[in-house]
Amino acid sequence: AVRTTALMGGKIIWLPTIHHQEIKLDHDALNEILYLIKDNNLVLATGHLDPEAIFQVLDQCRSLGVEKIMVNHPLTRVVGASLDEQKEMARHAYLEHCWVATMPQHDKLDPEIMVEAIKEVGAKHCILATDFGQDHNPRPVVGMQMMITSMIQQEISWEDITLMCRDNPEKLLF
Repeated sequence: AVRTTALMGGKIIWLPTIHHQEIKLDHDALNEILYLIKDNNLVLATGHLDPEAIFQVLDQCRSLGVEKIMVNHPLTRVVGASLDEQKEMARHAYLEHCWVATMPQHDKLDPEIMVEAIKEVGAKHCILATDFGQDHNPRPVVGMQMMITSMIQQEISWEDITLMCRDNPEKLLF
């Protein structure tokens, strides 16, 4: 799958998400995947792994020289990373904050918690995304408008919003 993604021009390889609890990480197999990611200049996304597993993967990435890494929605129930854990993760990866976590049918995360994490970790280590696409949520473009509006209302600078929405993702993808 990783080879095919690279051949098709894909950019991101996700570790397990919805079914993560049913899958035990095989670190030997993960090494193969990480070599392919590195050799093809792809991005590794940590999916729904818990903080302990994320740190194991980050260590493995460091030992193999994989540098393009994104920790998916660290504030959600499924990942549940503390601020201290997020700060440590941000030393080796970008943290992706997804607006879907604030939605009623998801985590109902208070946007202020997201902003606090961004301020603590630093915008230079964060990415903003919606993770929308589900029928019960607004269209992704509407979700991004909601997210940016909330960030502005909570005094996140336009410069930091641009960094998290455009510049940081660009560093990973290109």
